[in-house]
Amino acid sequence: MADTSYHFRRLRVAETLVTIDPDGKLAPELAKSWSVSDDGLNWSFVIREGVRFHDGSALTPELVRDAIEVMRKSRNNTEMVPQLPISSVSVAVSQWLSL
Repeated sequence: MADTSYHFRRLRVAETLVTIDPDGKLAPELAKSWSVSDDGLNWSFVIREGVRFHDGSALTPELVRDAIEVMRKSRNNTEMVPQLPISSVSVAVSQWLSL
């Protein structure tokens, strides 16, 4: 059976921080922009403003952080997140998420 996240992405039910453009490069999705430290260990994302859930509530960096933390800790997760070398997830300032 195909990965459920693939189906959600194809149906546009869920979005990710970044996506891959037709040229194979990272492109913005929920993240408006991002930066990577010189050593490649710290990634900072600016979360796009104006994103709303189906119930009208706003997407915040704190909600993105919490979702990543849940995925990191899940034992039944088929996603890549538990395999990534993420040591912490924090919200630096409003609209910024740091990994």
